Amino acid sequence: MLLLVSGGAPGVAESAPKEPDNRIANITELTGEVMVRQQMKWKPVSKAPVPLYSGDKVVTQKGRASIKFRDGSHVDMDLDSNVKIAEKKKTTGMIFKKQVRERTVKVSLGKVWFKVNKTKGTKNTMKTPTMVAAIRGSLELVNVGLGGITQSKKIEGDIEETGIFKPFTGGFKLPNMRTPSNNLPPSNPQFSNSPLQRGAVQATQTQSLATKFPFAVNAVPRTGAPLSTIQKFANGQSDVVKGEQSQNSANGAALKEQLAEGNLFKEPETIAAANQGLNKVESTKSTLNNRLKETETAAKNAAETKDPLVALTNALIGATNANAAQTGNQAIKVQLNLVEAKSSGDGSAVKVAEKMVKVAEENNQAAQNTAKNVGKLGKLAGNATSDAGRKALLNAAKAGNNTAKAANSATQSAGKVANSANEDAGAAGKAATNVEGAAKLVKESASLSNNAAKAAGTAATSNNPKVQAAGVQATKASANSTAATGNAVKSQGKAAELTTKGASAKAIEKANAEATKATTKAGESSKQTESALKGVKAGNVDAATKANTNSQTTLKETEKAVGKPGGKPGEQPGKPGQPGGKPGEEGKPPPKAEGTPPPKPGAANAPGTPNEIVGNILAAPGVEEALAKGETEIQKTLSSDSQ
Repeated sequence: MLLLVSGGAPGVAESAPKEPDNRIANITELTGEVMVRQQMKWKPVSKAPVPLYSGDKVVTQKGRASIKFRDGSHVDMDLDSNVKIAEKKKTTGMIFKKQVRERTVKVSLGKVWFKVNKTKGTKNTMKTPTMVAAIRGSLELVNVGLGGITQSKKIEGDIEETGIFKPFTGGFKLPNMRTPSNNLPPSNPQFSNSPLQRGAVQATQTQSLATKFPFAVNAVPRTGAPLSTIQKFANGQSDVVKGEQSQNSANGAALKEQLAEGNLFKEPETIAAANQGLNKVESTKSTLNNRLKETETAAKNAAETKDPLVALTNALIGATNANAAQTGNQAIKVQLNLVEAKSSGDGSAVKVAEKMVKVAEENNQAAQNTAKNVGKLGKLAGNATSDAGRKALLNAAKAGNNTAKAANSATQSAGKVANSANEDAGAAGKAATNVEGAAKLVKESASLSNNAAKAAGTAATSNNPKVQAAGVQATKASANSTAATGNAVKSQGKAAELTTKGASAKAIEKANAEATKATTKAGESSKQTESALKGVKAGNVDAATKANTNSQTTLKETEKAVGKPGGKPGEQPGKPGQPGGKPGEEGKPPPKAEGTPPPKPGAANAPGTPNEIVGNILAAPGVEEALAKGETEIQKTLSSDSQ
């Protein structure tokens, strides 16, 4: 099944926009069927401009695209073409150091023109499976057929070619980007059915299917929220996990596309990393099935109780599992970046990406273990006979969700750093230190939430008033401490992002100072809370109360590191403009949920929205039927894949 995206009239942009981020180029013109792998996510595009980053890929079928770099150099792609672009910053010279930019255009298939504007400090290279060309202020045409067979033609300027290739004897007229899609020649079936092109289509299709699910865990209802609101939230967490199951399939398809490229270019390390990623996709299927069962059980428990505390405990169990599910997929995305680093052949980028893969795996393990431990609280909450016991279990569930959120956040930061290494490995290497620090915080948070769950169980099954009171106070402290740790994790991620985006030294220094302070404060609070949790069994109320009081202060202090508005001591504010919540909770959910899926394909579209693109996907044979089967059929497919 092939993906057809008909853009109607060609999309045109007269000039590339200003670069507000680390993009290296834009698609400035396109017509017909064009797909983009943008920062490791595939999507169809029909309108320019489309921002492109180092390591991004553009694929055409019955379509054409023109890519313009910041210095005016551009790549024009004809039908059935597959191109990856990359830029790396490197410092050269022993005494007189200077920074150079190495730009690579990697052509896997199709007829491609590369026009270079000679720019000081920029080295331009075009690669095919059999040829490498150094291009200096010139225009080069390559025509790459199946199996990487390359034809080359120097149209003008200075070009140095090495490898195996044949001269191109055909015409060299640039492709017309303004030809309406319905007037373009048909795609070549042999090309469109090649492993590489088919892989791009499948990755785009599966990613499009994943977008129909909620993609974020919304704010947890506050204590005191209506029971129906809590139950609705609990019921929605399974949809988030189902979305992650679909995203896992999309990640698998993206890895298969990378594997096809590795095979074409005969890159053994790329092939090994892609296969390693595919193994992770398979193991994640089983994990996601477990997360789905837990969220469905939690939703059922929440629906069957009339006690808001029990319902909210189960809602938090669902949210913990949803965050853990997302962490698993984030870890695979880090692996996708490692595959890309291997493909680039940049040893420094590989080193950073390997560190980030290790960090992501540690975070994922912490998240999955936390979800497993928190899941046990639901049954205890349903059987608890004291109000104090139910409160302790609720607090422990908050701590677990805070830990899973922190793991998710830390793993996203790992992915961003790994991705940035493909452009500037030096900056990414510095940022990796922040991400490694965040991983240590996640590990501490996982230990704390696990012990909180044990202490809550002790309080819930005890008839001793002191044990119950100590359990409530100590678990409150754990909810606050894990929330503070989450803030410290975000502050480390913020510092890492500023480093990779080349912020000023002053801004980076300030962010690192804030991250260090938040990390220290969170660590001190966690240590004190751990001690208080150990004293629950002995009914040490004083130690637990003191830990809770201090954790409230710490939470408020760490909020400054991530720019959150202040609240009353012990409250964790919601999003800007929302009232603060009670200790360890989030604020009220916004009027419109973050995870609201996009309008259905074919709906009326505002200019520039992706719905027109998605609507065009329905023109492909079998795609409309696949979507029409709905969520049930998708889940059957996902379930059968995991067998």
